[in-house]
Amino acid sequence: LLTGATGLLGAYLLDRLLDTPHELHLLVRPTPAGTPGERLGRLAQYFHRPDLPGRVRLHCGDVLRPGVDLGPASREYLRDTITDVIHAAACVAFEGPLQRIRETNLGGTRRLLEVVPAAARFFHVSTAYVAGRHGGLFREADLGVGQSFRNSYERSKFDTEVMIREAFAERPGLLTVLRPGIVVGESGNGRTFQFHGLYRVLRLLEAFARRFPGEDFCLTYDPEGTQNYVAVDQVAEMMAEIVASPELWGSTYHLTSEPALLNERLRGMIESRIPVRIRNRAPDAACRPLNAAGVRRAAPYLDYLHGEARFACENRNRLRAAARCAPLDEDLFDRLLEYCRRTRWGYAREFRR
Repeated sequence: LLTGATGLLGAYLLDRLLDTPHELHLLVRPTPAGTPGERLGRLAQYFHRPDLPGRVRLHCGDVLRPGVDLGPASREYLRDTITDVIHAAACVAFEGPLQRIRETNLGGTRRLLEVVPAAARFFHVSTAYVAGRHGGLFREADLGVGQSFRNSYERSKFDTEVMIREAFAERPGLLTVLRPGIVVGESGNGRTFQFHGLYRVLRLLEAFARRFPGEDFCLTYDPEGTQNYVAVDQVAEMMAEIVASPELWGSTYHLTSEPALLNERLRGMIESRIPVRIRNRAPDAACRPLNAAGVRRAAPYLDYLHGEARFACENRNRLRAAARCAPLDEDLFDRLLEYCRRTRWGYAREFRR
């Protein structure tokens, strides 16, 4: 059973699971963008997988509702059928009340646990940023190390990990925790269908440069701080390897890239491709109003420019796919930016969830 299949990471993992002999079940909720079947059809087009609808059993449900909004017969069927659960559904918003984001990430995970078999293996998609503002080395076995958190998303994912580890305390071998870094588009062509995080910052800088080419854009950052970006296809490959390998179950994995990208190097990559000069200071009255307004709007994302934990990756380094997990370099940055421009930051793309 896979949740979150219409999200970016869940979709790329589904694409890889279709190449396995497993019987695949998807829990998909209806949205204003379409019914679960319609959303699945768009995934089939995006991945050029005409076989997708026939390869999966679709369950219309919602982790926000009691019993994940499944009827008694469907819940009983899942309890009798499911051997493995991959829980990728989550609210990834940085902004908003903690209680609302917790309702999806913590509450939704708890409700899912109530309807799946107690003996099922559980692969929980968390985030490396449960480390919060911890400034030192954060190991895969670490969780609560006295860290504070930048936003409600980090806090909600931390609380969810605490809850789920307590739920599996007497059967820890059934729980595998997957902690991706900051997910960006495909490594080979930059393709994506979600434009969050880094994309919000780049879009802001490009919009400013169009109006004021070559001018200063002021924001604060730690030049020696790092960003841990990892391509979505490479994360999905590592996740698929873990799911398929019994010897890898029962551990926690930082699905991050090594080495992380220095902020000062990121600044240089941006300035060489976008006609803007980034100045490491807070916007003031001498700055363009668009500069100050943009920094306010992007503040939840720009906060990551002030430093992050260093992620130890002992378990991740056991993966064959980890050897192909390259850090964000100039070539990948070019592919990501070119795809954004070609699709007008997603507004011109043919695929919508």
